[in-house]
Amino acid sequence: MAKNKMFEGIDQAGNIIKLVAKYPTQEVINEGDLIYNIEISKAIRRGVMSRQEAVFLSKERGLWTDANEKDFESFRKRIRECEIKLKKGGISKKIGRRIAEEMSDCRTKIAELVSKRDSLMGHTAENYASAIRDQFYVSACVFDAETDELYFDSFEDYLLRSNETLSLIAYQEVLYLINDIDPDYARNNAENQYMIKNGIMDENGRYRNEEGKMVDREGRRINKNFEFVLDYEGEEIKCDEFGTPLTKDGEIDIEMLEKISGEKSEEPVGEATEEAQEEEKTEETPNEDSSTF
Repeated sequence: MAKNKMFEGIDQAGNIIKLVAKYPTQEVINEGDLIYNIEISKAIRRGVMSRQEAVFLSKERGLWTDANEKDFESFRKRIRECEIKLKKGGISKKIGRRIAEEMSDCRTKIAELVSKRDSLMGHTAENYASAIRDQFYVSACVFDAETDELYFDSFEDYLLRSNETLSLIAYQEVLYLINDIDPDYARNNAENQYMIKNGIMDENGRYRNEEGKMVDREGRRINKNFEFVLDYEGEEIKCDEFGTPLTKDGEIDIEMLEKISGEKSEEPVGEATEEAQEEEKTEETPNEDSSTF
């Protein structure tokens, strides 16, 4: 576990400030725990439910069932099984990709389950108190990298400045540090590392085709804005998910479609063919056997 984490940002005056987040000392941890306990008591007195009450309520309302818990553990187990297969190796690139994408799908399903569980758990007294404690940690653990002095004068000073851009960055960095979270976790997990190593993804975890161009998971070309595109004469032409070129207004670009396909429409656009006109005339002719009510 890292003890220090360097970062920088721009303060309110537009100056670049270099800061360091230091892992809390035992004294800071003790004070943080005291704040946590006080805030839990205050929240419960205000009528905020405890985590235990939330667990009971979530099961009573069917927000988190035994089946959900079973699925949660099943997905976690499957991720581990897939990770072992990737690390053992001896599989084709095609099979490896399939295993890696299965791991990614399992993580997505876990995230959906956690979101469902936390829809109620996120409003408990413990959760509220934990957020206050984290804010205290920011005020007590962020130092000026050059002077080694606390960046915030006090806990109250941090709270007053908590909406400043640099304060928001500091909050995020401290959480990464104290919770031992890798900010590049998604890119560094086993499945994405496999994909990057085998040229399926780039270093940023984005799918690439054999020409090194960005694509989605299904292999369809996309641009840096994650819009569908076609490659035509060295240019990226905006299109829909089916590869149909579009105008700036999102309409089908018939002219570009003809250029790409090399075919011209036999009939002017907007005019019905003789066959279509005949069908329309037939549809307008009433059936002699039909009755009117």
